[in-house]
Amino acid sequence: MLRKGKQTTTVFFGDAAVEEGAFSEALNFAVLKKLPIIYICENNLYSVYTPIGDRQPKRAIANVAAGYGAKVYSGDGNNIIEVIDIMEKAIRTIKKNKDLCL
Repeated sequence: MLRKGKQTTTVFFGDAAVEEGAFSEALNFAVLKKLPIIYICENNLYSVYTPIGDRQPKRAIANVAAGYGAKVYSGDGNNIIEVIDIMEKAIRTIKKNKDLCL
């Protein structure tokens, strides 16, 4: 977007990344600049050794991203049909509105 290109970037990360400042900084920058980025979080409920309940307050990680103003879609990553549907929605949203998706 900064180069005025038509490319969309996809970023994959685990749920523990939400606990790092770099996640907040990157997401905030992407929202402010309306970058065409799709963030995909794999929430497997674990970090390296610690369950998510011991690391984070009980909340939906998608709500964290929504708090930054990101457009959010959530689904079951084990259901490939649902994943395809969500990705198609996210790509359409970016092409139509130039909004950030997660």
